[in-house]
Amino acid sequence: MRGRRALAHIVALAILAWLNLYIAREFFTRQSTAYMNSMHGFWIAIARWAGESWWQPSWWPYWDAGMPFEHTYAPLVPFLIAAWAKLGALSEAAALLRVSGVVYCAGPLAVYLLAVVLTRSPGYAFAAAVAYSLSASSQLIVPDVALDWTHALDARRLYLTAVWDETPHLLALVFALAAAALLVVAIRRRSWLHWTAASFLIGVAILASLFAIPVLALAGLCVILSSERSFLMTVSAGICGWAIASPFASPSLLLHVQRVSQTYPEGRTDWISAAGFALVAVAGWLLRRWVNQPPIRFALLFALAVTAPPLVLHRFGLNLLPQAGRYTLEMEAAFALLAVVLAQPLLNRIRPIGRAGVCLLLIVAASWQTINHRRFARQLIREASLEQTVEARAAQWVARHMPDSRVMFAGSMAQWANAFAPVYQLSGSSFSQAPNLALQQALEDIYQAGTNPDRSLQAALTKLRDFGADAVMVPSKDSAEFWKPFARPELYREGLEPLWQEQGVTLYATGSHGNLMKWTGPNRVLVRLEGETSSVKINYHPGWRNTEKDDLGLIRIRSGCQKPCDIELVYDGGWELRLLRWLSLFTLAGLAISVSLLCRRTASAPSPP
Repeated sequence: MRGRRALAHIVALAILAWLNLYIAREFFTRQSTAYMNSMHGFWIAIARWAGESWWQPSWWPYWDAGMPFEHTYAPLVPFLIAAWAKLGALSEAAALLRVSGVVYCAGPLAVYLLAVVLTRSPGYAFAAAVAYSLSASSQLIVPDVALDWTHALDARRLYLTAVWDETPHLLALVFALAAAALLVVAIRRRSWLHWTAASFLIGVAILASLFAIPVLALAGLCVILSSERSFLMTVSAGICGWAIASPFASPSLLLHVQRVSQTYPEGRTDWISAAGFALVAVAGWLLRRWVNQPPIRFALLFALAVTAPPLVLHRFGLNLLPQAGRYTLEMEAAFALLAVVLAQPLLNRIRPIGRAGVCLLLIVAASWQTINHRRFARQLIREASLEQTVEARAAQWVARHMPDSRVMFAGSMAQWANAFAPVYQLSGSSFSQAPNLALQQALEDIYQAGTNPDRSLQAALTKLRDFGADAVMVPSKDSAEFWKPFARPELYREGLEPLWQEQGVTLYATGSHGNLMKWTGPNRVLVRLEGETSSVKINYHPGWRNTEKDDLGLIRIRSGCQKPCDIELVYDGGWELRLLRWLSLFTLAGLAISVSLLCRRTASAPSPP
């Protein structure tokens, strides 16, 4: 019996993997797609220039006047890109497509895993995973455009993976669903081995995307409210998982992300987040009284928990979570799980011939959807050259002619510049993890120059010089750059020296005369100082030795030099990042040792007669 069930799982997983691979096989054959609106260049840049930064605290000098590497972005997707590029002898752009393809195919497999734990039925779990593969049920509740039921049949997950920025988010969801499944099994069986695997996957999910943290918190709350004797195992798994990922999800980073989120409308939460978690807790308490089956309780709670943030934002404009509108991927997975959990007891009452008829209808619908998704994928994942884009040509020109200068790239050029060359930018970071809020306000003032008297061109140039930008890249309204963020780009033609121009984009010199800097290693920079106390145009962080913070959030040095002198600054990550690196290592070692001991004990246990 156990062998037959194992075979059923293998066949179901194989069919699901084949189905999604068939739909999106261009992920594994194309070399680049050049969607310049996306953050694909952002991940390629990290993969290309990270070097040894994966393993030790390092400074990332390329974006926003510099930041700790651990604060650039969740590292898992860039790491996988770098590994695939090296092992497969591919470009980073091609490796990104391969990683995205694997993540796209893995999503339904994770849904299957959690569904089979909830339903204990390979058939119902398979139906849930197919429904997740071939539908976009979120469009019935929070449509991206005008409500139209036909959009529930769109290949939305494919579009978000191929064109936009959801590969890390989707990968985090894959591991979060798998972790939830293993945690439920661990609680049922009181299994240390399943608990260890769940803890590890929680850490991996956080390394994939910080979106995993609220999703894992909500899923953990749902597990606690739907299962008996689950609190300690759930909380301890969450703590161990965070410890594994802690260098890239440090307390200081999470607090900073929260502060940054309050500066843009879609990120503001305040007390509303607590209200959302309280809503889930109250619903869980009520369901414990009204619903006897733990799987149904969990499915209902999880669907409520991940539907509430985008729905409340859509209907009332309130954020239960930062960027609440992006939790539709979780909503679609939850709806697929809820549908089969609720349908299972009803369908089990139907005669076998009736269930066979339902299966036949679903097979016909799935076949039709597969054909439509396949046609869409062929058009969507098309080959396009990166090297001829204005983003590539601008970055390569700056790397050749201004290799040690800091340049303000704009819009899609900032997102892609470091995918092509190791240029130093005034912008470029993910806005949700921007290291210096004063710099972010300055960038906004620069983009809006000319829109009111306080935002004049001269004020914009002053801010550029204050933060050490030697040049600014300005796309016109009819340029090839995608986002065109400057409100009045024509202002920059007045009195500024053009250094380069192509496809409607012009590079202007700012006349900056900031501190001279020369990077002598990943964590070392040689700076020329003019007096006893000088500011250096690098963002301050406690990891820079013998420095302090100035009014702009940059480094201030009290050198004691009576005349111009050169000083080498050294970055060591600071005590927090060094401590968390060791915490992560010891947690992984502890889990590995415990699993080894458990396996040895199991192997040495006497077999039953």
